[in-house]
Amino acid sequence: MSARRMRMLRTGAVALSFVAGCSSVAYAFWSGAGTGSVSERVDDPHALVLTPGPDLSELFPGGTGSVTVRIDNPNPVQVFVPSLQLDPARADAIEVDDAAV
Repeated sequence: MSARRMRMLRTGAVALSFVAGCSSVAYAFWSGAGTGSVSERVDDPHALVLTPGPDLSELFPGGTGSVTVRIDNPNPVQVFVPSLQLDPARADAIEVDDAAV
């Protein structure tokens, strides 16, 4: 065998060994089972604060109108509110003052 061919075979063998070694390390890393424990403390959630929006001119006794509500979130994480609905069983809990509009 010529020296050039021998050098190519040696280089190929080293490259193949390197690739096989890296593959083995990657497989061991991703397939290995871990042990241990983790603990996390989450603060108790705070209630959202709902306040009436700026425009209440459409609201009057016996009428209908849109209501804007501002929601303030005192929690350190985002809260998603998909919808708001008035509970018909508690409709009597809504108070209205008799201020002139």
